Amino acid sequence: MLQALPINAPIIKSLKVVQEEQGIQGVTQNIVKAVVLNEPEGIEYSYRVVSGNASLKPLEKSAILNIKSGGPLEIQLVISNGKKIYDSKSIKYIDKALSADNLYKERASWQQATGRLSKHPSFAFQKNNDKLPNVLIIGDSISIGYTPYVQTSLADKFNVYRIPENGGDTGRGLQKLDYWLSSLNWEVIHFNFGLHDLKRLTNNTLDISGQIVNPPEIYAENLKEIVKKLRKKTAARLIWASITAVPAGAVGRMSGDEILYNKLASQVMKENKIVINDLYKLSTTYPEGQLQADVHFSEIGKKQQTNQVVEYILIKDNHSH
Repeated sequence: MLQALPINAPIIKSLKVVQEEQGIQGVTQNIVKAVVLNEPEGIEYSYRVVSGNASLKPLEKSAILNIKSGGPLEIQLVISNGKKIYDSKSIKYIDKALSADNLYKERASWQQATGRLSKHPSFAFQKNNDKLPNVLIIGDSISIGYTPYVQTSLADKFNVYRIPENGGDTGRGLQKLDYWLSSLNWEVIHFNFGLHDLKRLTNNTLDISGQIVNPPEIYAENLKEIVKKLRKKTAARLIWASITAVPAGAVGRMSGDEILYNKLASQVMKENKIVINDLYKLSTTYPEGQLQADVHFSEIGKKQQTNQVVEYILIKDNHSH
């Protein structure tokens, strides 16, 4: 028989999944959060996926929910002091965006997937012209910056789409790649990962003294798997964009890390005969196009990147550069 808890024992009042953005132009994440009443010192939060295809990364009092495929999930929270369980609560959750059909074909599906991002020009719905080949841009906020300019520049030659979110790190890329590819036939895929792999976090907040998201060896292995998947799932011409410069003073990132990560990415791409669009070299050649102590770029920098991205997309021969 369970021992009755005191009247003022901690109780889980609510448990829910919310979407939060990690920093400015950051990755939109599903966060499992709870409201706990009468919370004592030293309480432990233990989250787990009871059923469904997902994983959880624990934070201090919440957890990042990484959904691997659509379908219902059951998530449970247990609060304890390490020995005694105070309370537990479970919820059911369905990520409707991940279940969306015709992601790039139907406005309603696209808006459901992008949510509030759909108001941003980089996430505007692109009407498909079935007489034109399709281009997909996979990447983080750097690619978000140049996407609308690339779409305008290539409007009469390609349907240019981007994934419906910030691509984040390579781990996220592996989880989401099938979803991002959707059902369109791709002529060209221009892709990049890195700035979110080499960032450092403390309790999911950018912190230069925190833990790196994906160490170099994990980054390289993830890239190999992403390339393998792209080769298997599509016949697209692949273009890799190198990681742009990390300037001194950038929050949560160490200047110079991108050099090592670019070297590893370059090895993967050369082994797989994939063209490299060297945006790193561009960003260091024209540093005035980058914001001060920030990984992001001014309009001038975005347009410089656009010109180079467009140039590579228009190349017909995969080994021309």
